[in-house]
Amino acid sequence: MVQKWPHQVTLNAPPFTIQGSLHLLRETSLRDALLSLRQQFLPITSAEAIYLPTGQRFSGSIMIVNRIRIEAFFPSATPSATPGVTEV
Repeated sequence: MVQKWPHQVTLNAPPFTIQGSLHLLRETSLRDALLSLRQQFLPITSAEAIYLPTGQRFSGSIMIVNRIRIEAFFPSATPSATPGVTEV
């Protein structure tokens, strides 16, 4: 098993803005993750999406985001000190 930590992120994937947690190895920066992650879809946990044209909000325990749609990606807070455990 590999321990991963939630990194709080904000994604702009028009017409949505999405906030939530992307789980990465503790030592991995978001920049490095974007360059090295090969999967087409990113799982974002504890997620909230805002549909920009209307401001309507959606939330869920997990949202799957297509990387091709992401135009901006940035941290929204400091990574959590408590790891989640993910099996590899």
